[in-house]
Amino acid sequence: KHIVIEPKHSSEYGNAIASFREKVADPSKKGAILFAVCRGKSSEGVDFSSRQCRAVFVAGIPYPNFGSLRVKLKRKLLDQYSSMSNMSGEQWYRYQ
Repeated sequence: KHIVIEPKHSSEYGNAIASFREKVADPSKKGAILFAVCRGKSSEGVDFSSRQCRAVFVAGIPYPNFGSLRVKLKRKLLDQYSSMSNMSGEQWYRYQ
């Protein structure tokens, strides 16, 4: 199967989707696979109908939101008391 990876830059997205759709529509090919990011460019507003989407596999990395207040406070607290807890805020975040 032809593999298409969602590009990092929005300016390249149109070409990537066009390549994906072209390979799916080509009867001499056995379809295509599109790798995309959850909450990325392909997550909303794109219609993958009929042969363009036969299955969806989702794999997520369960990191807490780095910018959330809860995470910031937890990291700060662990950094302040790291000698007592044996774990810094950075170490806690990496293990989440």
